[in-house]
Amino acid sequence: MKGEGFVYKLVALDLDDTLLRSDLTISEKNEKAIASVKRMGVEVILASGRMHRSMVPYARKLSLKGPMISYNGAMIKDLRSNIPILHIPLPPELAVEIVKFAEEEGLHLNYYLDDKLYVAKETEWGKLYAYRSSMTMIPVGSLRIFDGMSPTKLVIVSDPSLIDEILPDMEARYKGKLYVTKSKPEYLEFMNPKASKGSALRAIVEMMGIRKEEVIAFGDSYNDLGMIEYAGLGVAMKDSPVEVKNVAKLIAPSVEEDGVAEVLGEIFGIPL
Repeated sequence: MKGEGFVYKLVALDLDDTLLRSDLTISEKNEKAIASVKRMGVEVILASGRMHRSMVPYARKLSLKGPMISYNGAMIKDLRSNIPILHIPLPPELAVEIVKFAEEEGLHLNYYLDDKLYVAKETEWGKLYAYRSSMTMIPVGSLRIFDGMSPTKLVIVSDPSLIDEILPDMEARYKGKLYVTKSKPEYLEFMNPKASKGSALRAIVEMMGIRKEEVIAFGDSYNDLGMIEYAGLGVAMKDSPVEVKNVAKLIAPSVEEDGVAEVLGEIFGIPL
């Protein structure tokens, strides 16, 4: 890692289960390590499946001011101007299909439009998601009122065993039409096929005029695969699924063990 002949210029960090602990906080050790890296002139960005607005408090806590990847790469927004640099929503006709499917199967569906979270009605699964993301749900009775609109993302929230059962069918049904992935065991996510954390990270790297070899990306789940694979140094957390670990060049300690700080400390020579 150190002494590989180049200096890392960008660090991309997933939030949940990578930087955020189970209590949804950033440890003091991780916070200090990130501050040290920034003082060295390294750009630090957040890259999450979360809504943009639910990421902003963490970006502010870390004093980040540049671009931020949200919605699993369907949006890049500059924190200074709050202007979208990139937005790749779902095609409206496919969004309607997912809404109909969720209604017919009685599944909870999150509908993200204009950085707001809409649901048909409040459910226990919705409350779990709202707690984890610190976001407020807006119940509208039926999500069919948005027919013809292009949401940024759709997420079915349900029992992990049901999500695992649905996932292969949805991947097959929407192959080449939608990007279907899991970010947590309870979340089945649907996005435009051109959207991913990997493609969004590539866009930022090109905007910055640096090389991908100069990038470190941390993640823990399936929605981080593209980002981890793309970066010069892709880092998977210890608790990541084996498929994620297999594409990583380095395995970090778990989030509860301050894995981000441990890796950054080793790479940049930061005393922890």
